Amino acid sequence: MQDPEMSFIMIDNRGEDAAAYEKVVVTPYMFQQANLGIYQESAIIENNQLTKFKRQQQADHTAFANGWLQNVKEQGFLNVKS
Repeated sequence: MQDPEMSFIMIDNRGEDAAAYEKVVVTPYMFQQANLGIYQESAIIENNQLTKFKRQQQADHTAFANGWLQNVKEQGFLNVKS
């Protein structure tokens, strides 16, 4: 059971500079919370093309993902240098 589940789009613009992580964009596009019957897509991808984008829902997904990642970090699951 997804409690919750998120999917992300990753766009890698690093080119030849593999260490240029600031050129990598990761954004959420799907949120699911099965026990509550919630399934949301803020970006619709068809035939490997982005065909629809729901800005407010994507902003909500981003806010949730940022908070979720902060919780993961605070629980010690990431070795992140600030």
